[in-house]
Amino acid sequence: MKHICNDAVKEESRLMHINIKKTLAAIVGAAALAAVVPATAAQAADNSLHVSGGKLYSAGKQFIPQGINHAYQWYPEHTSSIADIANAGANTVRVVLSGGRYGTTSASEVSNIVNQCKQNNLV
Repeated sequence: MKHICNDAVKEESRLMHINIKKTLAAIVGAAALAAVVPATAAQAADNSLHVSGGKLYSAGKQFIPQGINHAYQWYPEHTSSIADIANAGANTVRVVLSGGRYGTTSASEVSNIVNQCKQNNLV
């Protein structure tokens, strides 16, 4: 009987330890989220992306990313691609750049592609 009681006490202690760890993890996660999440009136007034209630917002409206990949590094001559992506209804674009293996995308090329994305309201 003594052996069974010791096992039960050990199991209860183990479960309590797990619950404490989960609770601490939840508190730390909530605190970290609160540090980045607070949506203010100023954020809602501008076009910056922010999170509130687990949802992404821009200019006070829920933002649902819908995008397309653009393999810029392999097709840099396709200069209308960003506008075409926006015209297809996308609001985001993932641009493939390179820093070595497939050549190097220059800083001016990156700047140009970022400006095209801004002009076409793509994130």
